[in-house]
Amino acid sequence: MSHIYPSSFPARNHFLLNMGVSLSVFRLLESLGIPELYLKWPNDILSGPLKVCGILLENQLRGADLTMSFIGIGLNVNQTEFRDLPGATSLKNITGKSYDLDELLLTFISLLQQAFKEMSHLSYSSLLEQYEQNLYLKDRAVPFGLPDGERFVGTIRGVDADGRLQVALENGELRAFGFKDVRYLREA
Repeated sequence: MSHIYPSSFPARNHFLLNMGVSLSVFRLLESLGIPELYLKWPNDILSGPLKVCGILLENQLRGADLTMSFIGIGLNVNQTEFRDLPGATSLKNITGKSYDLDELLLTFISLLQQAFKEMSHLSYSSLLEQYEQNLYLKDRAVPFGLPDGERFVGTIRGVDADGRLQVALENGELRAFGFKDVRYLREA
């Protein structure tokens, strides 16, 4: 197994890694001409309102550094039926074409390596800007649910330096939510 990113990567920059991986998949899908692409915080990629990819990162820490990251990418490529997942789609459903999995993987790895090079010389705010330019439902009022069952409507403003979703509440308060602190509810 080889390292794609430097052996010392500060844990405080964990969302930088999420952005790099997400933007790499996004760029791969852009290169294939997939329409209406969005990054749905924290770890999905959509074509229009339908999920085409999910990303999961698990990090191992040593002190203040990430020593290893396991990156799981569930990209729906040639599957055409999603019986119990009405919100899912695939590249084949979108374009009508079948794709060579090895070719997609090699292209993705190249894009991921490029993203890690960018991370070493671009500022965090520059990468965050790229991420937020494609953030699903940004600047739109969205229904959310909290773990205790409370529901509210808020406007997505972006993502903070810790990777938390920034949501403006109806009373004007700006709140930041972590991954398990809030969930999107279906729009009415």
